[in-house]
Amino acid sequence: MGEFSMYSRGEQRRLYDQHKAELIPLHGIRLRVMHKSEFTVRADKIVRDRTRDLAIVRRVLV
Repeated sequence: MGEFSMYSRGEQRRLYDQHKAELIPLHGIRLRVMHKSEFTVRADKIVRDRTRDLAIVRRVLV
């Protein structure tokens, strides 16, 4: 934890995500959250494949 930080990085991320999820719908926007596990992952990073990635995103957005 940083010297000036009240929260750990993970807690900051969680609070930011919660705040975003509350505010975005107030502007008439639907929030869709996708986890990287929905994609092919290697060494904790998404392995890019444009065709496959677009199919996954389309499935989530429909």
